[in-house]
Amino acid sequence: MYSNSKEYRESIRSFFNMKIDEIESEIKQYNYDEETNDELLFDDVAINIGMTNILEKTNGNLLFDELYSLAAAKMFSMDRETGLCILLSYDFFSYFYNLWEFYNDNPSEFSETTECFSILKDRLSQR
Repeated sequence: MYSNSKEYRESIRSFFNMKIDEIESEIKQYNYDEETNDELLFDDVAINIGMTNILEKTNGNLLFDELYSLAAAKMFSMDRETGLCILLSYDFFSYFYNLWEFYNDNPSEFSETTECFSILKDRLSQR
């Protein structure tokens, strides 16, 4: 899925269907280096809508609650939104993406024995 920061940011943009054309034209005028330009291509409206959608779709799902709690604990928190932010971070996004795709395609088959759930839970449980 990604092997560096640039590819990660591209994956996040795609996952949240970010509209970056307007942002891209705005930042061109500043002549930032390529890395800075890429970092600034961020649609916070798309992120907020997407995260709200994920949280609403998983509301009351004990397995997602467990993952949110494990992830939030990395930041000494129990907040679901914080947990989701951690799951969307570089270290965990590829695992979360696989889980999210499985959950959307097979919601009735999603369980604690689902491989992508187990993998992500194990990854979150590591120090």
